[in-house]
Amino acid sequence: MSKELPANSTLSRYRIISKIGAGGMGEVYLAEDTELKRQVALKVVLAELAGDKDRLRRFAREAQAASALNHPNILTIHEFGAENDLHFIVTEFVRGESLREKLARGRLTLGETLDIASQIAAALAEAHQAGIIHRDIKPENIMVRSDGYVKVLDFGLAKLIEREPAEPEAGTEDWTRELLRTKLGSLIGTAAYMSPEQARGKQVDARTDIWSLGVVIYEMLTGRRPFSGETQMDIFAAALSSEPPLLSSSGRDIPAELEWIVSKALSKGVEGRYQSVKELRTDLEKIKKQIAFDGPASRATDIASGSGLTKETNVHSTVATGTGSFQQARTKWLASAISAVALLAAVSVAVYFVFFWKDSRQIDSIAVLPLENSSHNPDLTFVSDGLSEALIDRLSQLPQLKVIARNSSFAFRGANTNLREVAQKLGVRALVTGTVAQVGDELIIRIEIVDAVENTHLTGAHFRRKAGNVLDIQNEIARMTVDKLQLKLTNSQSKRLAGNETDNSEAYRFYLNGLVELNGPSGVQGRALEYFERAASLDQSFAAAHTEIAWVYWVRSNASDDPRALMPKAKAATERALEIDPDHAKAHALKAMLSEYEFDWQGAEREYRTAIELSPSLNFARNNYAFFLSIMDRQDEALAELRQQSDRDPINRRMALLQKGIILVQARRFDEALQAYREAQVVDPAKQVPPFALGYAYAGKGLNSEAVGFYKKSVESLGGEEKYSQPLVFLAATYARMPEKRDEARAILSRIEAMKEYKSPALLAAVYAALDENDKAMELLEQAYANRDLILRFIRVGYEYDGLRQDPRFKDLLRRTNLAE
Repeated sequence: MSKELPANSTLSRYRIISKIGAGGMGEVYLAEDTELKRQVALKVVLAELAGDKDRLRRFAREAQAASALNHPNILTIHEFGAENDLHFIVTEFVRGESLREKLARGRLTLGETLDIASQIAAALAEAHQAGIIHRDIKPENIMVRSDGYVKVLDFGLAKLIEREPAEPEAGTEDWTRELLRTKLGSLIGTAAYMSPEQARGKQVDARTDIWSLGVVIYEMLTGRRPFSGETQMDIFAAALSSEPPLLSSSGRDIPAELEWIVSKALSKGVEGRYQSVKELRTDLEKIKKQIAFDGPASRATDIASGSGLTKETNVHSTVATGTGSFQQARTKWLASAISAVALLAAVSVAVYFVFFWKDSRQIDSIAVLPLENSSHNPDLTFVSDGLSEALIDRLSQLPQLKVIARNSSFAFRGANTNLREVAQKLGVRALVTGTVAQVGDELIIRIEIVDAVENTHLTGAHFRRKAGNVLDIQNEIARMTVDKLQLKLTNSQSKRLAGNETDNSEAYRFYLNGLVELNGPSGVQGRALEYFERAASLDQSFAAAHTEIAWVYWVRSNASDDPRALMPKAKAATERALEIDPDHAKAHALKAMLSEYEFDWQGAEREYRTAIELSPSLNFARNNYAFFLSIMDRQDEALAELRQQSDRDPINRRMALLQKGIILVQARRFDEALQAYREAQVVDPAKQVPPFALGYAYAGKGLNSEAVGFYKKSVESLGGEEKYSQPLVFLAATYARMPEKRDEARAILSRIEAMKEYKSPALLAAVYAALDENDKAMELLEQAYANRDLILRFIRVGYEYDGLRQDPRFKDLLRRTNLAE
């Protein structure tokens, strides 16, 4: 440390009056400029720093740049000089107190906070425009004059403390740790206010100041820092891995918009943060004016008037909440909130794209990334996932938007990835991101839409929900929004966008549980049907629940159960769903599949097209339509439909390749099918291509020995040869084509026929056809026709029936099933 300067001593032309403080760079004195007769602040640089000529030279350049800044909220630098081996900086002297001192006297009012934050942002905007990053925004570096004017200190001085790494390497964090060990000061960033990238020693830009300002705003509002710990490294760990408590948890009435702004400023990824401090300041000013003019009550009607926060933000809705006991109503309000917020968020997106997006580079593609469960509460996982899926479903109904399927968008769960890179991988321009959190009896959800190509914020919304009164609020906002949407959308689209799947929150909870079960390892054989039936019993007008009931019955029929018992149930549930909601896209797709069961191929195609028209991004409809085209032997059309599906599910390339392989086998293009399977294996080496699919392709190619090996693997995975399975039947059929293995084929066939469970007669017919026992094969196919066996759909394209194609009885069967060419 340099020797302390006594009062009345001089340094250059400055007379020392008194010492007024000390900082990381050195000691600060109140001094008089003897030539200009004005009081100034004189900071003497630490001797340790002044001795490093390279850093001192860089610091001098930075100080010169900072001295060129001319803004009322930036402390003016008068001079950077040296005398008698003492280096010093002279700035204007501000009469007032630091923000730290002001905070020590108690929390600030909301108005004071917004005013101070806006002035800091204005100062940062000026500096950033000049290419200067502060990198140490904290209450100690912010002076507040008695008249409320804010002055930001130490612009451009961070370079003095920074050390160049001895061997700069991408990704290394050693030099950051070295900085912490030097204890030379904190101008490169004070731990509690350092952005994640700054804390990790990464390259920083102006967005690091936005993070620090977010921390300061948080502290002004709550009286505490968002991230804390006993040591600097503890603070860094908290900032890098955890979310701060919500502002509302401080007990203050914080506007939801402000909660949203702070959470955006504190986004751990720079791409999710405000991209410019000007945008942040605009949002702060909007709230400031709104509160001053309207008062808090007006915030509930933002969506009706189309008001917003930033210039680009045209919809930003916040809804007043009711009261109630969280513990007593927990199972109800969570589902209500998901339904309500899904509606509001989808409507917000629709309003934005229909009314406000005027850019010539029209956004016509969007992906909903899985919302982050920022409370890390396992009970909220189904809320965050359910809301994301609901948003995908809602947006898929808008024909002007390409919406990425869940399988692809959910691949980025928790991924710390550049949003632009995510958008490029998904093939979209816009992304929906957000968080779900729980504080006491409130569910708080933040949603943001960004143009990932232009790297700009388009619109955002922040929702808070309590138990009770949620559905009334939801419907009120929906009516106001639909009035506008009807100007651009058809009546049917408007009603669907603003409609409620159910008003029964308990029914919706069971429905969501059913979806979770369907996506789990148990699939349709788990408790999904139980959940969906419970939902439908609680609300008999819940079309989506009836649709999922139909789907479970259809899958079970197609898998192993007797279609005569289950398909009528699937049909009844589908008809009920369409009776409730004639425009339910998935229900129309299921009606198409039921038409296949009845050999009504024209009706099936009509229903598939209706489903796709209602929801162009519904992969369920497109996937099943592709298989329909394949069994109609319209293979090129099937592959084209599959390509359209892949466009909406780009990350799930493995599944697309597997589906492509199946269609190519049915097209008798076996080598191409095997190539598709090889590509699928390369895409995801950790997952094996289903051995049954490989066996079917090799058998079609005539490589029976290879096919047997894959069929055996598949049989073993399904319980062995003592349990009926489709691979076991095809193993027997392959043995039947190998003269030396015919006895084994007959032995397997006998065991299968002795099994008690339902066995597809159409599949067994393939074994008898391979054994050249055509009479028995045709007998079984007639039985399949009587049973409406779903496997019978494949007799037009399945190579396993080639031995029967010249039989007049087979040709007649093709005619009766409407499959004749």
